[in-house]
Amino acid sequence: MEIKLRSLSLNNFKGISTFDFMPEGKSISVYGTNASGKTTLADAYFWLLFGKDSSGAAVFDVKTVGTSGLDYGVTAEIEIDGKKHILSRTLNEKWERKHGETVKRLKGNTTTYMIDSVPVKEKEYKAFIENEIIPEKTYQMLTDPDFFAGKTDWKKRRTQLLEWFADISDEDIISNNSSLSELGTILGGRTVENARKAIQADRKIINELLKAIPNRIDEQQRNINEINAKVSGDEEVQLDSLINEKKLLEEQFQKLSSDEELTKAKAEVENVKLEILKARKVYEESCMKDNTAEKKILALRKEKLKLQGETADNIQTTKSLKKRLEGITAKGKSYNEEFQRISVQEYEESNICPCCGQPLPKEKIQAAVKEFNFRKSKQLEDIRNACAVLKSERIRLKSSILEHEERDTELCKQIDQVDTEIEKLTASIEKPVPFEKTEEYEKLSMKLIDAEENVDVEEIRFNENTAKKSADLKTKLRENDARCSEFRNRIAEQKTVIMYQKRIDELMEQEKEYGMQLAKTDMELTLIDEFIKVKCTEVENRINSHFSLVKWKLFDMQVNGGINDCCEATVNGVDYSTNLNSASKLNAGLDIINTISEVTDTFVPIWIDNAESVVDQIKTKAQTIRLVVSSEHKKLTVKE
Repeated sequence: MEIKLRSLSLNNFKGISTFDFMPEGKSISVYGTNASGKTTLADAYFWLLFGKDSSGAAVFDVKTVGTSGLDYGVTAEIEIDGKKHILSRTLNEKWERKHGETVKRLKGNTTTYMIDSVPVKEKEYKAFIENEIIPEKTYQMLTDPDFFAGKTDWKKRRTQLLEWFADISDEDIISNNSSLSELGTILGGRTVENARKAIQADRKIINELLKAIPNRIDEQQRNINEINAKVSGDEEVQLDSLINEKKLLEEQFQKLSSDEELTKAKAEVENVKLEILKARKVYEESCMKDNTAEKKILALRKEKLKLQGETADNIQTTKSLKKRLEGITAKGKSYNEEFQRISVQEYEESNICPCCGQPLPKEKIQAAVKEFNFRKSKQLEDIRNACAVLKSERIRLKSSILEHEERDTELCKQIDQVDTEIEKLTASIEKPVPFEKTEEYEKLSMKLIDAEENVDVEEIRFNENTAKKSADLKTKLRENDARCSEFRNRIAEQKTVIMYQKRIDELMEQEKEYGMQLAKTDMELTLIDEFIKVKCTEVENRINSHFSLVKWKLFDMQVNGGINDCCEATVNGVDYSTNLNSASKLNAGLDIINTISEVTDTFVPIWIDNAESVVDQIKTKAQTIRLVVSSEHKKLTVKE
């Protein structure tokens, strides 16, 4: 679509009583001194179309200062793809004299609108501008060189550029770069961003586990060193010697003591000691079992991260479905209002011929009424059909939302179950305590003390000589038992060294495994970073290929290697928003307008204020109206 301004007439508008601007659809330069009315021409043009001045302000003084009782208006002939239309907007003062007063007072202002010399209502006028000519936002983008690069929010600007010029998928980038061939497997159907978050979360867990292993190995090694400091290595030999010595003492004691009750008491002591030895062996064997709880915890944490990722995707989908449902509901409401409006419409056309002023024939009036009723019925039927389609879509969306909400509940339940299992496994990981500190050992020790006390009771019955000899042998036996117990404890501790060493070997193997896993995550993150850099370059190249002067910077490379989204126009490496001079800004804006006009196939008149600042202005396909400050021209002067 190509829009051209053929003429613009001002009447009592902002200090200009009358002025006829006749560019005839050609590119024009308007010369004049400061405050001579150049900007007023642009203000009049934009006020005519959108009710705002050239800066976008909706509130400004249309009237010429010091005047009253006049009509303040603008009329223009606009050509749209060769078809001409005459538009007119006029501000009228409304004066009123109240009963009993002699002087009229200004009650307010009204605005009248005309399209091709036909009066219309404001709503119809705005609809004609929006639908038949061009929407205001689109017009601003194509007529104001500073609008897109300077006034538009950078996020909206970036989104629009990507939509127009960067139609490329992640799959295309991966398939076109052999160095990224493994990325498809790494993504596994996930988006690049979701995959990166999941891998970073895995890496954090693995790194924490890896950092903890040296301390855990050091703890096991300290246990080994403490035990090695206590033992000499010949404990087994010394224990055998003590056992043989004990046998001799027991034989001597047996000869002195043939009392049956005393013999039973002593046998009970030995039985309890045997129970202690068996209990110790069972306990130490139980401590030697492999502990796989940590591996299970790591697997459960990975499962939890996966469930959390699925939960986030499910929530995002639910939000999107609800937003679509809101849009459908609002559209249905709009259809209903439109149905009510059309339903109450009645035939209101004049029955008088506009040419001769005579009443129209009855059959023509009836035909016009019939045509009106036919159009009305057709419009109502179209709305009913559209509402039926909306109803079906609304039912489908509600069902889908319910399914996603139920899935979200199920995912939360699964995550809670995983957390419970992790807590149980975490609680089960603990360092085994020495057997001598266990509850079972304490019970057996008390039992041994009771048995030994019973032996003491039985020994009282001996006569003094027998008791004295027995006491000497008993003392030696106790000393022997104490030393045997000491050496047995040392030998038992030597066995725990094997358990501690095995644990060290397991931890070192875990350290290797975690190191390999960490290297794998680093490789995957590096590949994702490489993909992002390749994508950044490809997107910028695709977009910039459409512009002759401007180059867009869409990604900001950080010192730490990260990449932030941005959207800044540059000319020869200079940012538009910071150091670019006025002439370069204008040419950059015209380059942007040229490209957007081509991609949208829409060309509108471009108003260039302060055009004298640009010596070498780039060419445009659209009509341009240059406003040039010139001290030589005291009045507005128009030149091609």
